[in-house]
Amino acid sequence: MSGPTLLDAVLAAFGDTVVRAVRLPAGAAPAVTGVALLEPGDRAEPGQLVLAVGARGEQALAMAADAARAGAAALVVKGPADDAEPPLPVVHIDDGVRWDQVEMLARTAVEGSWSDDASVTGLPALAETVATLIGGLVTIEDAAHQVVAYSHTGDDADWVRRETIMGRRCPIPYRDHLREQGVFRRLWPPDEVIAIPAHPAIGANERLAVGIQAGNRPLGSIWVQHTGTPFGPDAAEVLRGASRLAALRMASPGGQSTMAVPPDFAYGLLTGRVDSALLARQLGLDAETAMTVAAVDLNDPEADSAARELHLAQALDVAAVYAAAYRHDVYLTQACGLVYLMVPGDGDGVEDWLGGLVAALRHNLGSPAQAALADPVPKVAEIPAAKEQAYQVLLAVAGSGVPVVPVAAVRSKLLLRQALDAVAAVPGLRGAADALSPELAKSLRAHLDAFGDVGAAAAALHVHPNTLRYRLRRIKEVSGIDLDDPDQRLLAMLQLRLAD
Repeated sequence: MSGPTLLDAVLAAFGDTVVRAVRLPAGAAPAVTGVALLEPGDRAEPGQLVLAVGARGEQALAMAADAARAGAAALVVKGPADDAEPPLPVVHIDDGVRWDQVEMLARTAVEGSWSDDASVTGLPALAETVATLIGGLVTIEDAAHQVVAYSHTGDDADWVRRETIMGRRCPIPYRDHLREQGVFRRLWPPDEVIAIPAHPAIGANERLAVGIQAGNRPLGSIWVQHTGTPFGPDAAEVLRGASRLAALRMASPGGQSTMAVPPDFAYGLLTGRVDSALLARQLGLDAETAMTVAAVDLNDPEADSAARELHLAQALDVAAVYAAAYRHDVYLTQACGLVYLMVPGDGDGVEDWLGGLVAALRHNLGSPAQAALADPVPKVAEIPAAKEQAYQVLLAVAGSGVPVVPVAAVRSKLLLRQALDAVAAVPGLRGAADALSPELAKSLRAHLDAFGDVGAAAAALHVHPNTLRYRLRRIKEVSGIDLDDPDQRLLAMLQLRLAD
């Protein structure tokens, strides 16, 4: 916790559906430093918000007096309010609300203020990423409607956004308007993205909003102000992913992993440098779980090292949002300048999802990104082999411009590359074809590719067939290769492939 939380922030977290009445002694403006669920006879601590379980009528009055003497900040009770001025602030809540729900809301407001830790949890970067992907101005708030992060603000900010950032919380007129429209109640169903019409009377543009939750615990919300440019077509999907990602980061302040998994864990899975069974247990995975690995290359070799590092960090943020929107168990890391994603399962649907991710990277980062999809592997321990296969696919398609390439599309190329690597280690293999000039080597390659069809090979070379026949005679004279011998033809092709 960064410091005391004012009682009105707690009341804002409770909302109108919980609070029935608030009685304040004259001049009271308490700061809350903790939450305690107490019964009659229990002792409060200074600064606590006391939740008076089972206390009504005279018992509630007695608990209020005891709490005031102990220096507590306020008391929360069930039941109607009377007219007497209490010795400390007393909040009356609806009888139908469970105490565990009230405690959860109170602790979220008091102990869940992440304003000072936002840079640690990565919320500002998340806000910028969402703003880039959707095309709007983003604000992330905690459950008490306090601003914990926001994207860069330009001249397109409306009055509500300016006041929200300056005051670190939504201005009261707009908050009242949202409450009247039932927006806050609609924020809490999981993954529901709400479109909020403009309200010109108080200077509010159209907005999109989504709640942030951890289980049944509300943590906050994400708001996107319209700037005049249409929101991106996948705005709702991006917001759902951002909401899940924000929940992971806000529920565990200080966590650095893009998917709430320690980065060493994800990297350990990818490289096999740590016992895979141990990592699987730590992540709640069965070691026999099938896994699908994808690699993403931004393909920006011309950028300097600092620019590449920045692009990679941005790509990780974009990938994290898309991964969180796709499913909750995508493990994300980077290695050797590439982004790697590990998805439990047999890869069903992953190729289509990768297509959306690559399109977002190309559009928002301006990089000619490509993704490679390895064959699914039957267990966690084989992830490093899938990583190597995905990397080899990227090598095979580099420069092709194809957004997503599954290994099946280039399997023959990969097998040939492996065969050539093995053949290259054979002593004395190279020699005959190396004696040829570049022109003769090119002619021999065309002749072999055309299966000995002189006319077709000559056309590919843009020469007369007689010219090619002369070159073929020269090839035999210079290298000794007998093109009538099928074994020598195969050996010559291998030598030419190795030369390539």
